[in-house]
Amino acid sequence: MGEDKAFLSFGKKSNFVNVLIKKIHVFSPDFYLSLRNEQLHRYESWLPKHSLIVDQNELVKGPLCGLISAHQFFVENQIKYNAIFTIAVDTPSIKLKSIKRLIDCYQKNPNISGFFYRSPNGIEPLLGIYNHLTLEKWSHSIEEKINLEFSLQKKINSLEPNPMFIELPSREERFLKNINTKKDFESIDEMMKR
Repeated sequence: MGEDKAFLSFGKKSNFVNVLIKKIHVFSPDFYLSLRNEQLHRYESWLPKHSLIVDQNELVKGPLCGLISAHQFFVENQIKYNAIFTIAVDTPSIKLKSIKRLIDCYQKNPNISGFFYRSPNGIEPLLGIYNHLTLEKWSHSIEEKINLEFSLQKKINSLEPNPMFIELPSREERFLKNINTKKDFESIDEMMKR
């Protein structure tokens, strides 16, 4: 789209990142935002600095870099965690019940490697829960340059023990739509009016 999607307007008085932070706060007072170094300056004047995690791994790019950087940030700052819940900044219309369903599955089975929605479009790697041990293993394999695979879809499909895939109810699919183009952005407005 050519601009940082986090600050796109959503509704009359908000933006994508604000909407998602409010949704996360329903379940947890803590949130962290993973970003690239060049994005830091815009965010640090707007969000608490302790909640910003800057990509740290030169070898890895994209969403995997954000996950590994978050894991490394928590380890380096001695922040104990069992799992990381992830949500893409370009999915502001996600329903709270979709988030809650993932969290409920995790709470019933906290030792599973990960929890992800599956829809007719495939696995949704950026709306999921990643177990600490999964991220530890991935971080180690990157440091040691073992089995370097950067596709989250492929990494998730090869997880052991197997992750839990949750079928996304068809009535919720439209709310998980990523906003990648101006047309997608305009369609959100239409959807919110319905």
